[in-house]
Amino acid sequence: QHCDTYKEAVVSTQSTGTTEHTATSVDYLALGLSRGRVYLSYDLGTGPALLRCPRRVDDGAWHFAHVTLRGKHAVLMVDRWATEAVSPGERTVLNVGPHLFVGGAPLGHMPAMFQAGIQGCVESVAIWDAPLSMSDSVVSSNVEYCEDNVPETSIYYMRYRL
Repeated sequence: QHCDTYKEAVVSTQSTGTTEHTATSVDYLALGLSRGRVYLSYDLGTGPALLRCPRRVDDGAWHFAHVTLRGKHAVLMVDRWATEAVSPGERTVLNVGPHLFVGGAPLGHMPAMFQAGIQGCVESVAIWDAPLSMSDSVVSSNVEYCEDNVPETSIYYMRYRL
């Protein structure tokens, strides 16, 4: 069965914002902050599923998010906490376009809770275990480099080889 994985490290003191988003006209996957917690919303074309981390992450410290989507089943892991959900309907494949938006997305393409871009740092983004960098971007807007990198002594840096 097909498996998609998305990984990133994020730091923010803002309680709301989008960290990753990819979509077509129906299917989408959005990862972001709402009320200081990490949320994952995805839709395989038959209705949205929503996962939430109960721990606040808007504390200015680095946090690691890892999403695994296998068929209808999704797992959201934030730091050492995990939750899972199953999307409604019969579809089992996320059909999204070739674009991944990091830090925000075009208006009208997002669930309402993720309309704003993130104010903070998003680093060490990987899809299917392939790291992405700013040099992979096609277009960027309001993007600056972060001064603070994920500490190399972090368990997340060592475990996931960010």
